[in-house]
Amino acid sequence: MDNERTGGGRLGLLLRPRIFLYLVVITGLLLLYINNILRINDLSGESESLKEKIAVQQSINASLLLQLQELESIQSIGGKAEEAGLLQSVLPAIYITY
Repeated sequence: MDNERTGGGRLGLLLRPRIFLYLVVITGLLLLYINNILRINDLSGESESLKEKIAVQQSINASLLLQLQELESIQSIGGKAEEAGLLQSVLPAIYITY
């Protein structure tokens, strides 16, 4: 008789409002947790990709810096000036540091 009033066995237990509410809340929290784990994995992969891009850019920047230092040397500038038909000054060269 007790089973008839509660809806019968385990199904009746699940249909009680408080227990049903607990199950819904626990299910929602579990879904939120799983979603966060998946999002963290996505962000981790994106972070690794960005680290690789940064390493490539740093390598390119170092190469360009070396090229810039080579082009701004006195010998390079003097060579370009001679190619343009300019004469070299008799005064000693002045090195500018920054």
